[in-house]
Amino acid sequence: MDIGISHSDNFEQDMFEEISSASNLEGIALQAESRSNQQMAALEWMIVPAIAIYIAKPFIDKFLAKAAEDSLEFAYPRFKATLQSLVVRLFRCDRSKFKTFTSGKGKVVDEGSWLFGIYSVTRSNQRMKFIFCDGMTEDQYKYATSQLFTLLKYHHLEGGSDDITLGIASLPNPNAHEVFVRFDLQSKRWRVVDLIEEIKRIKDARPQP
Repeated sequence: MDIGISHSDNFEQDMFEEISSASNLEGIALQAESRSNQQMAALEWMIVPAIAIYIAKPFIDKFLAKAAEDSLEFAYPRFKATLQSLVVRLFRCDRSKFKTFTSGKGKVVDEGSWLFGIYSVTRSNQRMKFIFCDGMTEDQYKYATSQLFTLLKYHHLEGGSDDITLGIASLPNPNAHEVFVRFDLQSKRWRVVDLIEEIKRIKDARPQP
């Protein structure tokens, strides 16, 4: 498997027809599975979102090989374009009927964090969860998706001087099983974040009622 999609049973299969077709055309082994929408006892960022896309190591190896032959822009263009389209559709849709429930206390970050997330792995096989900000424009969602692939490329090619490696090294626990990477609207870059500190920072920055 190169790409995996795990989605709650609120979604019909036709939601994924375009990305499945693009994957077939570009020789990407994509596997999709449905699961029941159940309550999870975890902070909002830590739950498995309604749609989770897993970029597996075999795809990274193929992607990097292709990117080495061509420019990054031309590696798997159909797949990346349909993934961008899917991201925009999800964040622009009526979310009420797709909501994933969590027993974590209080609202922590973006509503979109329970709706969608992209997962991958680091060079040292830590799991990474990429969290998109809520309230972005269509162009910003597309840009963030494109930059995610760029980030993965440099992390797995350079591994030592890239943003992911440096970000993980700055965490209180660099050996954590799961690493959270959030798109920062101000810098227009993906940023490795400490889960608890980032939640506290966002809450403190919000206007008090």
